[in-house]
Amino acid sequence: MAKQFGRVRPALDAVVRGGADGFVAVDMACVRPIARAGHRVGHLGHLVQIPRAEANEAASVRPDYWTVFSDEKAHQASHASGHLGVDQKLLARIHAVGDTFY
Repeated sequence: MAKQFGRVRPALDAVVRGGADGFVAVDMACVRPIARAGHRVGHLGHLVQIPRAEANEAASVRPDYWTVFSDEKAHQASHASGHLGVDQKLLARIHAVGDTFY
């Protein structure tokens, strides 16, 4: 996960030289420098949901996986990706009464 160093291009480049082929981004502030550096976004949205206003930008980096917490967020991701002709892989956070999330 690139949260602690992901906004520093030399750090991203060093991790790639070490064998990583993509990065997990917590939010769009982490996605942008990864994409600008030409690196692959492997996953986004797992901790923080992508705001509707940033869904098109998120889709444009073509993450391998995009986690959604609700039907509404799944629709936003699908709509944004569909405009690019991308069949986006989504991961859904599913919970039931009594489940605990940290």
